[in-house]
Amino acid sequence: MCVVDPEGDYAPLENLPGVAVLGHDGPPTLREVERALQYPDVSVVVDLSAMPRDDRLEYVPSLLKVLASARRRRGFPHRIVVDEAHYFLDRPEAVELLDLELASYTLTTYNMARLDRRILDATDAIIVTRESDPGEARALMAVAGVVEDEERWRATLAGLAMDEAVLVTKLGPVPGRMRRFRTASRLTAHVRHRHKYSDIPVAAKDAFIFTRNGVPTGPAPRTLLEFSVVLGSCPPDVVEEHRRRHDFSRWIADVFRDRALATRVLALEREHESGGPSRFATGLASAIVERYLLPDPAPA
Repeated sequence: MCVVDPEGDYAPLENLPGVAVLGHDGPPTLREVERALQYPDVSVVVDLSAMPRDDRLEYVPSLLKVLASARRRRGFPHRIVVDEAHYFLDRPEAVELLDLELASYTLTTYNMARLDRRILDATDAIIVTRESDPGEARALMAVAGVVEDEERWRATLAGLAMDEAVLVTKLGPVPGRMRRFRTASRLTAHVRHRHKYSDIPVAAKDAFIFTRNGVPTGPAPRTLLEFSVVLGSCPPDVVEEHRRRHDFSRWIADVFRDRALATRVLALEREHESGGPSRFATGLASAIVERYLLPDPAPA
């Protein structure tokens, strides 16, 4: 197996037998990746978290072509995993980066609707964890060939527990049917996207806008570290206005899809109904720093 890991989320797999992680000292060359994949009993994680995002957009297409060529010549890597696939496979030429005839790809994304339609059409099965975005639900239905019952699909996807997912297949006796199941316990520690959430900004439309009576009051943070820093200098009345509406927990749930942190922040918002805004702000910043092991925003 070869995992293309843009954000450094798969590094703990190195603890498993036969897994090597390339990229600890900077992104590996394509030759280094090919050399590491010479043997069928070795799996490789290509960690690109130290590479600037624009450089990744140039590097990954070349890497995918190298992997497809190696797979066709030697028969392995048997499976090529592309994480954050929407970054690299969202344009018409993306289909040319994959040798779809090999049927050896696993794509991971939180934004399936952005993937090129021809890639989605070549997909046999999709596994979905909790999903509350109506657009994503409709995209999944389109891929599955389902044209009715959108309300049931949206309710099912939004109602999945943390350890649940659904399997949607395009082939078989009942194509397009959702098959709900529970996931097994993981074998390695989960990396909570530390690099992504501290350094990679979300889209401008998803930034948190601090407001006073509906009027923006300052910078609009697009990462959790930026948010923690801005929160530290935010006027108490602005913090209180957002806390009262539960804006902080809703933003974390909707933008970062981190239900555990959102639940904790919601508890803080309710706990400080009669407390001071500064005490709440400190608790909120601490919860974020603790969750993602971000640099302490206090010095900034």
